[in-house]
Amino acid sequence: MAGYRRKASGCDYSASTSQSALETVGRHALIEAGIPGFRSIRGQVPFEYQDLAAVPLSGRMDLLINGFVCVELDGRSKYTSDFISAEERMREKFILNAGYLLIRATWKDVWRGTLVTNVANALQRVRSLADDPFAGNVPRPLRSGELEQRRYRGH
Repeated sequence: MAGYRRKASGCDYSASTSQSALETVGRHALIEAGIPGFRSIRGQVPFEYQDLAAVPLSGRMDLLINGFVCVELDGRSKYTSDFISAEERMREKFILNAGYLLIRATWKDVWRGTLVTNVANALQRVRSLADDPFAGNVPRPLRSGELEQRRYRGH
């Protein structure tokens, strides 16, 4: 009966946007974990990016947590080799350069709790950014012509 309850509970968190069992199980693990600061989860979030030839492409993030943590859940069929394809790398580059945090996870990461730990760490890190001990150490921007004046004076 315990296994039956676990499966029924997992169905409670399934979403029409899930494109794999891994997405459903990963979503379930994140919701059940009770991660502090975990406020929202969306599945299959669309985005636009370009390939190496600047051809516009459409992609989807498997899960988007709190609007900024992108979780890509990679099943075995995702890759045909140990190497990430150039297209997959372009997707990652777009996601990271657009300001999202990116967490990649496999079945093993979900079962071992690594996915939950990584998402919890990301959310904790963002919450702690306000407490940055190095805040204020960025020098002011140079005024127009100041660099040339410094070079001329030999600084």
